[in-house]
Amino acid sequence: MCHWCAHDSACHAVGSYYGCVTGVNCYSNDRCRRTTPDPIDGLVFPEMGVLPILFIFMLGGICFCCSTLGYCVAGGVKGAYDDLAHIAAAQSIHTAPVVTVHQTLAPTENNEAHDEEAADDHEDTNGEAEPLVNHQGHTDYRLLAEEYTAPARNRAASRHMDRLFTACTVCYIVSLMAVGGFVIGSIRYFPKVPQYNICNDSVAWKSLVDSMTSMKVDADIEILMSIMNPNHFDIVLDMGRGTFSHDGAFVGTFEIPPANAKAMSITDMMILAKFTPEKWEALSLTAEYYRGTLALDVDSQASIRVPALANYEYEAKVTNMRVHVNDPTMMDRHLCACPQWKDEKNKTAPHF
Repeated sequence: MCHWCAHDSACHAVGSYYGCVTGVNCYSNDRCRRTTPDPIDGLVFPEMGVLPILFIFMLGGICFCCSTLGYCVAGGVKGAYDDLAHIAAAQSIHTAPVVTVHQTLAPTENNEAHDEEAADDHEDTNGEAEPLVNHQGHTDYRLLAEEYTAPARNRAASRHMDRLFTACTVCYIVSLMAVGGFVIGSIRYFPKVPQYNICNDSVAWKSLVDSMTSMKVDADIEILMSIMNPNHFDIVLDMGRGTFSHDGAFVGTFEIPPANAKAMSITDMMILAKFTPEKWEALSLTAEYYRGTLALDVDSQASIRVPALANYEYEAKVTNMRVHVNDPTMMDRHLCACPQWKDEKNKTAPHF
C-alpha cells in the first residue's frame, strides 16, 4: 500500500499528503536497461588521439612519396631510352651501307647532255636512291639499306619499352590505391578503448546500505553498466570478475556474465555483486554513504576476445579504479539509458 516518490526517493503511503500521485519503479534496471544495443555514429577522430592520426598520415605520405618517386624514375628512364633510340636511328642513316647499281649507257653523241640531266637528278633527289653518272657512261645508284633494317629494330625495342612503362604505370596506380586504403582502413579500424558508466540509481545503493545498517553484512546487488564500443568490430567478454575494497579493506566481490559488446553501439550488462564487509567496516560504509562521500576501489580482470581478428584473445586487468557511489558530481551517466533518475521512462505507469 505504498510506493516510492521521485522528489525525495522515499516510500510513502498511497494518498499521503507528503507522497506523490504517481510513483517510480524501485527496480529500475528492467526499465533502464537496453534490450538491444543502441547504435552510435561519428566516433572516429575524437577517440583516436592526435599522435596516432599524425603517425598514420605521416606513414601514408611517405609511402605516397616513395611510389611517386619510383614512377618519376621510370618515366625518366623511358624518356632517356627514347632519346638514345632517336639519336641512334639518326646516326644509322648517315652511316648506312650503300648498294651500288651500275648502268651502262651506249656511246652516243648525246652522252654529254645525258650526263648533265643525271647530275640535275642527283641534286634534286631526296628519296631512296642517288644516281651518279661518271664519264665512262656508267650510272651508279646508292640505295639506303637502313630504311628497311634499323627502323624495324627500333620499333620492336620501343614496343618492349612501352609495355614496361605501362606495367610501371599500373603498379603506381595500384600502390596509390593501396596507400589510400591503408590510411582509410587504419583510421576506421584503429583500436579504441571502450567507455563505461555505472547506471545504478540511489535507491538501489540505499537498499544495500540499509541492509548493512541492520548489521546484515551479507548483501547482494545487481549493478547495471553501460558499455560503449567505439570500434568497428565486436568485442566479446568471456569472463569478468573482481573485488571491492574500501580504504584498503576487502568488502566484496563481483562477477560479470559473458556478454557481447556490439560494434559502434552502447550495450547494457549486469554485474552481480556480493558485499561481505566486516561489521565495523559496514558501519563505516553506511556513515560515508549518508555523508555523500562513499567511494569504492575496484580491482578487476577480464578475458576479452575479438572475433573479427581470428578470435584474438587477451587478458585485461584494472586496478584501483575509483567508483563514487552517491556523489552526484562524480557520477557520469551519459551512456546510461536513464541519465537522470527522474526521467519519464523511469516512472511507473498510472493505473486506470
